[in-house]
Amino acid sequence: MVTAIPVFHRPGEYPFQGERILDDRKPPDDIEMAFLRKRIDQLEAWQSEEQYAAARQVLHICNVATNRHELINLLLPFLQRFTNCQAVGLRLRQGDHFPYCATRGFPQSFLTAEKSLGACHQAGGLVADRAHNAAAASLCGDILSGRFDPAQPFFTAGGGFWTNSAAGLSAASTATDHPNGRCDLCISAGYQSVALLPLHYRDTTIGLLQCNDREKDRFSPGKIDLLENLVASAATALARHRADEELRASEKNYRHLVENSPEAIIITQNEHLCLVNPATARLTGYSTEQLLRSPFIEFIHPADRQTVMTYYRKRMRGEDAPHAYSFRLVCQDGTVKWLDLHASLIDWQGKAASLNFITDITKRKKNEELLRARLRLSEAAATHDLKSLLQKIIDEAELLTGSCIGLFHFFNDDQQAMSLQAWSTATTSICTGNNQRTHSPLDKAGVWADCIRQGRAIIHNDYAALNHRRGMPANHVVLVRELTVPVIRHGKIVALMAVGNKDTDYNQEDIDLVTTLANLAWDIVLRKRAEDALRDSLAEKEVLLREVHHRVKNNMAAIIGLFEMQRQAIDDPGARTILAELSSRVRAMSLVHEKLYRSTSLARVDFQDYCHSLISHLRNSFGSLFIRCEIAALEVTLPLDLAVPCGIIINELVTNALKYAFPDNIQNHKNDCKGDSGRTTYRILVSLEHQDDIFTLTVADNGVGLPPGYDWSTAKTMGLTLVRMLGQHQLGGRYQVDNTGGTTFTLIFSVRNGRKYHE
Repeated sequence: MVTAIPVFHRPGEYPFQGERILDDRKPPDDIEMAFLRKRIDQLEAWQSEEQYAAARQVLHICNVATNRHELINLLLPFLQRFTNCQAVGLRLRQGDHFPYCATRGFPQSFLTAEKSLGACHQAGGLVADRAHNAAAASLCGDILSGRFDPAQPFFTAGGGFWTNSAAGLSAASTATDHPNGRCDLCISAGYQSVALLPLHYRDTTIGLLQCNDREKDRFSPGKIDLLENLVASAATALARHRADEELRASEKNYRHLVENSPEAIIITQNEHLCLVNPATARLTGYSTEQLLRSPFIEFIHPADRQTVMTYYRKRMRGEDAPHAYSFRLVCQDGTVKWLDLHASLIDWQGKAASLNFITDITKRKKNEELLRARLRLSEAAATHDLKSLLQKIIDEAELLTGSCIGLFHFFNDDQQAMSLQAWSTATTSICTGNNQRTHSPLDKAGVWADCIRQGRAIIHNDYAALNHRRGMPANHVVLVRELTVPVIRHGKIVALMAVGNKDTDYNQEDIDLVTTLANLAWDIVLRKRAEDALRDSLAEKEVLLREVHHRVKNNMAAIIGLFEMQRQAIDDPGARTILAELSSRVRAMSLVHEKLYRSTSLARVDFQDYCHSLISHLRNSFGSLFIRCEIAALEVTLPLDLAVPCGIIINELVTNALKYAFPDNIQNHKNDCKGDSGRTTYRILVSLEHQDDIFTLTVADNGVGLPPGYDWSTAKTMGLTLVRMLGQHQLGGRYQVDNTGGTTFTLIFSVRNGRKYHE
C-alpha cells in the first residue's frame, strides 16, 4: 500500500487539511512530504470542478492500489478517459531501457516500431555518445534522456512534450531540428494530438506517459499542466510501490538464503540469540524456541564459556576481538561438537548486534586428533613393546570417543577362541576380578563378542536391556554401553577392539574412529611380529656367520700348521723360505676371518686393527723388531671381499720391505735415517684413506729403494705377481711407485671396480 497519500476535498466542503490514510509500516520521508505539500498548494489554486475531480481520483487510485500492477491497471484507463485520447501507454524504467509496461488503444505495429528508443548496434547494444548517453532514435528517447530545447513552445517546464498537430509540427521542422519536435512514427500511424510526459521521482526519470489521438486539439496548456501534476503524483506512487516490491524481493531472497543455508546463521544481542536459521536447530538439536529463550552462553561447553563471552563483549563494545575462532557446543542430546565461528558487528533493529556464521568442524577436529594420536603411537612404536603399544592405542581410543574402558583381543587362527592382549590403563585399575581370564572360547563369550559372530562393528547403547547378555565377573565395572569392532584381514577376523561406558550413545563416527585405531593396532602387531622374526633371523645368521668365520680361521690355522711341519722337515733353505712365505700369505687371509669372528660386526673389518695384527706377526717372523712400523687407517672399515686382497698386498709389500729394504751392511743410508737420538731409525708406513667410494692404499719405507733399472711391473717373483694381480685385476685399481728416499707403493681403487671381479 502506498504510504501517506493525502485525500483532497473541494473548497467549501470543510476547511482543507492534509487528512491521511496511513500505512502502519513506515512514514513518508521529508522529500515526499515536501512534494505532497507542493501538490496541495497547486490543487488549492485550481477552481475547476474537473481539476479537483481528476486530482481526487488519481490520489484515490494511488491510495487504494495495493501493488504496482494494480496501480497501473487502474491509472491507465482513468488517464485515457481524462484525456479523451484513443491510445495511452506507460513506459517504465528497466535498467537502461524504458519498455512499455501497459498500453491501451495502440496497434501492435506501432508498439513494435516504438519498442526501442535508442539507436542500436548490430550486436544489439545501444549506441552511446561521449557522455555515455544512449543515442535516441525517437522523440520519446529525447524526452527520457532530457535532450531537448526547453525554449521550443511544444516543450513544458517539466520536460514534457505536447502538440495538437503533429503533422503540421513536422512539416515546420527541418532534419536538423530532430530530435526537438519531430514525431515521425506517430505521424505515420495517423496521430495528430500527442503528449509525452516524463515521470520523475527524486531527480530520476522513472518512466513516460504517452497520450495519442488522431484528432487535433485534444490538449490545452491548462490540461497539460494538470496532467503533468497528476503524472507526478502517480510517479511517486509507482516509485514507492517499486521500492516496496524490491524490498519484499530483497527480504524474500534474504529469507530464502538464511533459511536454506547449510551453514548455521545466528544474530546475538544482549547476550541472547535473536535470530536463528533452521540449520542452527539441526546443528544443535534444540528447537528454535529453545534457542531464543535462553542466554546463548548456556549452550557453550563450560571450558570455552569464558573465551566466547570475552570475545563477544569486546566486539559489542567496538573493541578488537577475533572475527574467527573455534569453540565447543553442547548439543541437546549431550554430544559435544566443535564449531568454527565467523562474527561481525551489525545494526539490528536500531541496536548493535553480532552476526555469526557457524560451521561444524567436529569431524575435522577428530581427524586432526586422530592424526596426532597416530603420530604419538608411531613415535612410541620404536621404544615400547607390543603390549605397551596396544595399551596406548586403547587409551587413545578411549580419549577420542569419551569412553571409560577398553580392551584388545586376538582371534585365534582356528576361529574358535579369543585371547586377551591388553586392557586400557583405566580398565586395568578398575577391573580386578578377571585378570587371569586371558582366553575366551567364542561359544562362551558374552555380547562383547557379537562383532565376531556378525562380522561387523556392533553398538550396544543399552547393555542392561540385552536379553543375551551373560553377566560380568566379580569386581568388573558396571557396563552401560559398549562398542566393539572387528579387525578383518583377507576375509578373516583376526582381532577385535572394544570400548565402553561413554556418557552419550555411540554412533557411526565412533565406529569409524575405533575401526581406524583397531586397524592401526593390528598393523603394529604385524610389524612387531615381522621385526621379531627378522631379529631372530638375523641373530641366527650372525651365529652362523661367526661359526663360518671361526671354522675358516681354524682350517687355515691347520694349513699353516701343516706348512710349518713340512718346513721343519725340509733341509733345503730355498724350500723352507717358500713354505714360510706361503704360510705368511695364508695367515694374512686367516687373520681377516679371525677379526670378523671376534668383531661386533660380521660385515666389515676394522682395518687399523687388522693391519696392526698382521704387521706385528710379520715383524716377529722376520726378526725385524728394530724397524718402526706405522699404521694410518683409523675409522676405516672394509668388507670381506676387499679386506682379503688388501691384506695379501700389504703382506707381500711389507714382507719385501722387512727382507730387503734395510740391509745392515749399507752404510750410505745410515746417515739419511738418523733419528733425534742419533741412532738409525728404519720406518715402514701402511695407510689406507677413503673419500666417498675411492680408497688409497699406501705401503712405504725409507730403505734403500728398488735396484737401479729394476722394473717391478715385469718381475716374475711370486710376491710382486700377486701384488699386480690383486691390485690391478681383482680390485680394478692403478699403482703409482715412487723410488725417492725409499720405496712407496700407492694403489688407488674404488668399491665399485673392486667388486666387478666378484660379480
